[in-house]
Amino acid sequence: LNLGGVAERRAALGATLLAAGQELSASRDPERVARIAAARAMELLGSEGASVWLESPAGLKAEAQEGALARVEGREVRIEALAGSRDPASSHPRAVADLGSPDATPDDRELAALLGARSLLAVPIRAGGRVLGVLAAANAVPRIHAREDVTAMETLATYTAVCLQNARLLQDLSLSNEEIRGAQQQVVRAESLAAIGRLSAAIAHEVRNPLSGISAAAQALLRSAQPDTAPADLQLLRIIDRESKRLNRIITDFLQFARPRPPALRRVSVPMLVDSTLSVLEADLGGRYRIQRDFAPDTPAARADGDQLKQVLINLVLNAAQAMTSGGALTFRTRAAELGGQAAVELSIEDSGPGIPAADLARIFEPFFSTKKDGTGLGLAIAHQIVQAHGGTIDAHAAPAGGAVFRILLPAAQETAALAPAQLPARAE
Repeated sequence: LNLGGVAERRAALGATLLAAGQELSASRDPERVARIAAARAMELLGSEGASVWLESPAGLKAEAQEGALARVEGREVRIEALAGSRDPASSHPRAVADLGSPDATPDDRELAALLGARSLLAVPIRAGGRVLGVLAAANAVPRIHAREDVTAMETLATYTAVCLQNARLLQDLSLSNEEIRGAQQQVVRAESLAAIGRLSAAIAHEVRNPLSGISAAAQALLRSAQPDTAPADLQLLRIIDRESKRLNRIITDFLQFARPRPPALRRVSVPMLVDSTLSVLEADLGGRYRIQRDFAPDTPAARADGDQLKQVLINLVLNAAQAMTSGGALTFRTRAAELGGQAAVELSIEDSGPGIPAADLARIFEPFFSTKKDGTGLGLAIAHQIVQAHGGTIDAHAAPAGGAVFRILLPAAQETAALAPAQLPARAE
């Protein structure tokens, strides 16, 4: 088994899926979503043709097609022929290596004639408890599809279902623009977990472990470098070490978003947690930022997982620091508030950076959305995911004096609950 080749193949699938997710999420037209999905399916598997089939009165109708196989747009087939069943629980991927083999079923022979193909990989497009359609890739010659091919197509089908629903909402519903954006963001975030989780275990095993070995080897060579080692060689080792650590951080973010753990809720002092987080980030901030605290005396304790909430703060602080490349001010405020008619604690983080463009505010918590050249687009998505799991809310808006403000609302803890000492270190002076 060529582990390097397997890892490269899975990494390539992941990159193609990431690009597909970004392109699909930017489309607001159902027909364009179908065309993008067909094109990306063809690219994903290197197939000779791909098509998207959506629900119709007769079963499934080909709405989009890419490639050089027989033209099928507008043609219809029974849903059972491609998806196995109308029932989402019973529908399943169909990977047929040879539609013309002697033991081919009548459905296989029908599809071979319709598609002009010998091999087929078809996966259901499922959402909302129903089969919306089928995403299919085909070839004019027999082909055996590997398990990662099926997994990648299932992931692309999930992306397609989410974006298809969003596009249809924009066309068919008479919701206000604000309501549409809220519904769209909620659906995208909820479905993204399932969409990227299928590849996360493979990436962790095949990529992360060798990456740790590369980083350790580079560090060992740097430590054992002799005085007469060429500066150029040392620089190459530093690049290897730095870039392997960067890739490891990307994979860590990817896995954290794909496999969130439920919060262990306890009574947590938010002001003390802010101080604890800032002490952890002291080296990263490097003394280039003025830290200001405005903690209201009546700020209640939050009902939260201190470790997870600290991760939220780290992501928000580092995001603000990256926006203020020449330094600036960070202001932390806490106060008592209400959330859904219940007592809550509000934490806001304000920076003095350039602010967030109005066009980006509605998308900053979307997975994979980033305006940074090297950003993964997962830092703020992870923060949103954690706060939501706590039963809270997080939003962002422009600061009155310039910059950006992130506001978090969390349910307040019951006064009878004990503080969590491990999560509440002493206030830093």
